[in-house]
Amino acid sequence: VVGKRGRAYILEMKDGNKTKTFFVTPEHLVKLNYEGNK
Repeated sequence: VVGKRGRAYILEMKDGNKTKTFFVTPEHLVKLNYEGNK
């Protein structure tokens, strides 16, 4: 997550050597629990 625009979150992901940007609303996100996430 690199930012927020209105209610949507801006995500950046690498696809090979390209960076793709997605605008995703909160209902499509799932919180992940892992050891580094406190």
